[in-house]
Amino acid sequence: MGIQSFNPIHLKTLGRVHTDVEAHKAIETARAAGFDNLNLDLMHGLPNQTIEEGLLDLRTGLAFAPEHLSWYQLTIEPNTVFYKLKPELPAEDDAFLLEQRGFEHLAKNNYQRYEISAFSIPHRQAEHNMNYWLFGDYYGIGAGAHGKWTSPETGVIYRTTKHRQPNDYLNPDKPYLAKLVTLTPNDCILEYMLNTTRLEQSISLMHFTERTHLPLLSLLPGLQTAQQKGLIEITNTHWRVTPHGRRFTNDLQAIFL
Repeated sequence: MGIQSFNPIHLKTLGRVHTDVEAHKAIETARAAGFDNLNLDLMHGLPNQTIEEGLLDLRTGLAFAPEHLSWYQLTIEPNTVFYKLKPELPAEDDAFLLEQRGFEHLAKNNYQRYEISAFSIPHRQAEHNMNYWLFGDYYGIGAGAHGKWTSPETGVIYRTTKHRQPNDYLNPDKPYLAKLVTLTPNDCILEYMLNTTRLEQSISLMHFTERTHLPLLSLLPGLQTAQQKGLIEITNTHWRVTPHGRRFTNDLQAIFL
């Protein structure tokens, strides 16, 4: 459920059409309807948000005992209203402190961080998203949908895009796909690492070949560079992101550009 915040001022700043009262009601309605596997989406690092306000949002969300929580910092993307308005965001030190205190609070409440911004109680990780983060295939269904498909015969990986406009998507005279892109080996390495470096778990070295059909040797130089910088640790069979690497995930991923 896309709550974002329980603070009415922050909801208005974000341009959300729901109120804090409606957010509470929506969660209560879902529980009353029998949903026993609930995710709440919450954001922090909002314009003019204090540390205490950010933690209050988190505590309010946890009071509903969701099985899963997505808790992530606001990112200002190009070509958005926020990008044009350039709102004043919390200082970097305050944002970091809020995040660390939030992580501690989540851990105390038995929520395991298994991905950059994903937390769950035991055995309730999002299987759907794990498929993405482990570079699995998926079908894009519907207008504008994106997909990823690996040929079982050749191991070649394709990115698919459906027509964005419904009229084109439903037009039988139009091609089935608006775009079909064949990933190069370098594309595969980058996309694989962009996804798997989001995870907290150890990743098997052989998993790379299983998902990309490329030799492990093509990934090793990047892994070794990341290891030398203290961003990952490597054993004979696995690698995983270090706490230092988690703080500098963008730098880690940039190694594979």
